[in-house]
Parts: sequence; structure tokens; C-alpha cells
Amino acid sequence: MARRHSTTGQRTRETRRAPAVPRRLGLAAAALVVVAIAVVVGPRVWPRPTGPSAPAAEPTAAASSGRGSGDELYQSFCASCHGPEGRGDGPAAPLCRVPPADFTRAEFKVRSTASGALPRDQDLQAVIRRGAGPDGAMPAFAMLEPSEVDRLVTRLKAFSSRWQT
Repeated sequence: MARRHSTTGQRTRETRRAPAVPRRLGLAAAALVVVAIAVVVGPRVWPRPTGPSAPAAEPTAAASSGRGSGDELYQSFCASCHGPEGRGDGPAAPLCRVPPADFTRAEFKVRSTASGALPRDQDLQAVIRRGAGPDGAMPAFAMLEPSEVDRLVTRLKAFSSRWQT
């Protein structure tokens, strides 16, 4: 349909806005990522309810044995991005904005130690609790108990021989 320009009076074509396809694709991709992670991760270890109505929890084998390997926690919360062997090659890794860390190399960006040095346990605990990256590259796992975070740190350190000194 032809229209007249408001100041020149010349005929102009009516331009239409581009459809909102890119936004819809972005939302669909985000939904796909959420579904893919949910399928890959499977049953999760969620915090137990507390209070008088909460059922009494039985200690897990890892917690009661005192070994605290954190394998179950790692598989539930970390393996989808970092991979089963900690190489940063999990099934959800291609969907991550920032490539997940390769724990076998024991090179970490977020740490309080000198460049090239291994991070302190407190550094790893902070990243697990608060996440990493201002854009949410790694989500926060603030719902984990301190003992669970400690078991995860122990598990992460087992991936690299650099920690075995």
C-alpha cells in the first residue's frame, strides 16, 4: 500500500516490522536447554525439608562412612556440563555460553591465588555456592549443605594429579 511522506508529499512504500522470529527462537532455545539439562541430569539431590514435620532422613553411605567422595553430588549437579570424567565435555557443554572448566587440567579462572597456582578450597567452595561469571556462566548451588559442598570439592580435586602432592 502506498502512503504519502508527511513532509515531502511523495509517495512511499509502507514498511512493515520484521516478525519477532529471533526472539521466539531465543525463547525456544532457552526452553530446549532447560529440558535437555533436566533430561540429562535426571533425579536430583534437593535439600531436605526441615522443621518438625520433616521426615527423618537416613544418612547416605558416603556421608555415614566419612569418605565423602561426592560422586552422587557430582553426577547430579556437575556432570551434565563438566562431563562424567571432569573434562568439560558433558552433554550440556555445547549449550553453555562459556565452556565448562576441565577439572583434569586443574586450571581455574576464579581463585584468590597467583596465576597458575591451584585455588584454595575456599575458592572452589565459593564458586559452587555463588556460581561464576556475571552472565551466569555457572549457576549458583546455594541450596547445598556445607558438608555437600566439601564433598564436591574433594571430588573435583580427585580429577587432577596436580592436587595429589
